[in-house]
Amino acid sequence: MAFTSAGSYQFIKCVSVGSMTQVWHGYSSLLEIPVAIKMPVEELKQDRRVIEALRKEYVIGREFHHAKIVEMYDFLQEKGETFLVMEWVPFNPLRDVLSEGLESYGWRVHKMIEDMAEALACFNSFGWVHRDLSPDVFMVNRETNETRLIEFLFAQRPNHLWSRLLGSDEVPQRGRYLAPEQIRGEGRDQRSDIYSLACIFFEMATGVPPFAGENFNQLAHQHLNVPVPAADAINPNLTEEFTKLLRQCMAKSPSERPSTSHEVYNALKEMKIFIRNPERRGER
Repeated sequence: MAFTSAGSYQFIKCVSVGSMTQVWHGYSSLLEIPVAIKMPVEELKQDRRVIEALRKEYVIGREFHHAKIVEMYDFLQEKGETFLVMEWVPFNPLRDVLSEGLESYGWRVHKMIEDMAEALACFNSFGWVHRDLSPDVFMVNRETNETRLIEFLFAQRPNHLWSRLLGSDEVPQRGRYLAPEQIRGEGRDQRSDIYSLACIFFEMATGVPPFAGENFNQLAHQHLNVPVPAADAINPNLTEEFTKLLRQCMAKSPSERPSTSHEVYNALKEMKIFIRNPERRGER
């Protein structure tokens, strides 16, 4: 990147690079606060679909002012570049936390799961379907275990203009967490998000994903055809009620799942996840 600033924002350090976008740690001289700046990767900086996806993420994010969802501050285009400016969340990716193993993070699980369910309940309550839930779109504060939803590039509101503009049948390729109806190109409501979130919860609570296909085609077959494993058979320390909730949320047919993510959140608030609470162990 040949420049160090855009508008009132200074670029400090690139902190992540994905297939479509990169994120920089920055600073707003106007607000006098640190910010995160998301922009297309170099080879896609003129790609209309990526630019419109970032614009859409900004528009969606401006609807929320919720403690479990990242705040959106600004969207600007300057000198052929596109920037989405949002709240700087100095947390760690959930993906990194999970990579440490269940014995290390198990004591964090209850708080993380409750926060994630709350974030999705809020997100869905505005009529949006996330469509790309995975450990990559959540960040965790290692001190408090507070967890936030930080990304919603693929979100849609059924029959909304954004759906028509960006392609309603397009699905992300993170197949480990996709609901069966998404794989078939049919997912249109929050029950698909419920399935995906339950897949993440399964992995968080057992230390392994529910399906372990080595590629997208294998995972698609498993999501469509293979029964959901019993989480308490993998981790006997899980309660029967939590195992039952996971099974309900991961039913192959959307009609057999809870109808709203708010129902899932309410159930989790009253539910024990572990029979014996995991002990806090030394950090790696």
